[in-house]
Amino acid sequence: LCLLPLGASAAEIWALSDLHATIDAARQNQYRVDAHIVWNRYRKQTRSARELSHAVQEELALPQLHSHLSFRVSYSDVLARGLWVGEWHDQIAKNEINALIMEVMDLLDVRLPTRIQKNT
Repeated sequence: LCLLPLGASAAEIWALSDLHATIDAARQNQYRVDAHIVWNRYRKQTRSARELSHAVQEELALPQLHSHLSFRVSYSDVLARGLWVGEWHDQIAKNEINALIMEVMDLLDVRLPTRIQKNT
């Protein structure tokens, strides 16, 4: 599984285009590359984010994860404190990261023990 973090900006999409060419070359050489885009600093309520998402789908033809990480101060705050967002008070950020974790686990066909699933 190859997760490709992508911020909602044209410059990052251009940079990902170069990486997409590398992924295509690997696939042509019989390597199995299961690449997915993970939106980062994504503001789903904005028109520009929706337009960029559509453009990425049209131009790169790479699957995009349903979960995404919004443009939240909590992510930089926890990093500065040596924590992860699960240890922070921002419930929306916790929900985003948990959704991302669960989606990645589904892609990897990994299941949490039942006792842990009840706590997420």
